[in-house]
Amino acid sequence: MKKTFQALLFVICVMTLFGCGKSQEETSTKENTKNQVLNKPDPTFRILEFFKTRYKKYNDQKQCYVRVSGAGTYCVNLKVIVTTDINNGELMYVVESGSPLEKDGSLAKFHASSGIVTLFLIEDMNNQIKLIAQSEEINNGFYGTPNLVKTYRAGTDGQFGWILEDGFGNMGQFSGGMSLYLQKDNKIVQVADLSTYAGNSGACGDAKDQICDLYDIKSVVEAVYAKNKKYFDLQVSTKVFMKDMGKPEVNNDIVKVIPFDDQKFTYDLVEVNKPNRP
Repeated sequence: MKKTFQALLFVICVMTLFGCGKSQEETSTKENTKNQVLNKPDPTFRILEFFKTRYKKYNDQKQCYVRVSGAGTYCVNLKVIVTTDINNGELMYVVESGSPLEKDGSLAKFHASSGIVTLFLIEDMNNQIKLIAQSEEINNGFYGTPNLVKTYRAGTDGQFGWILEDGFGNMGQFSGGMSLYLQKDNKIVQVADLSTYAGNSGACGDAKDQICDLYDIKSVVEAVYAKNKKYFDLQVSTKVFMKDMGKPEVNNDIVKVIPFDDQKFTYDLVEVNKPNRP
């Protein structure tokens, strides 16, 4: 196979040198009702009052908040996924995600319908909630359902970033992608858009009984300290398997470091994304 494809796959919060903060994996408004008290220790309850003007109403049947935006009407919930300590308070890494609603109020669950995600950084200091930064609305997922949003330890000052995953499969071929987001001033912006895996074993069969050129590519990424930089670089370890029809197998292990460009505020992906898809 002449064409090659470089893929990246993050191991979430397996950043071997660094911890992952105080995870709030089960902190969600999915089980909330309108009458629940907002001053409970659960951080999601503490920020609901701050977000109340963002929502049109609460849908008891679907257990979600109805949000109307320029893109349409959505059934969404909030989730605090990580909190970090600051002087006299906490920083909360928050995700709002949900599904589009049809005009009759039902959830849009067809293949081409994506979910919606918005990212927030919230400060809770001296019991005062303040919005520090937020992203634009992000289309993500399939069948009206966004994928799970995760975080990673992003820098030397204890800051985290958000990870949005996506994937696609059709006719025995599959591929996936991942986008990284970081806070920049009062915005949360995309700093990387990566191809994360690819393969076609469902279309070609295994190496013994293949019927077309076969490939399977996967990678593991770790955050690595970068001297004199605020944000970590990324070390990418990629395993590439390819077998053209009638030719020997090709197995390659590739290791690359992706630097973070502080001036451009993005990861330098030129070399990583240069190879074409098979």
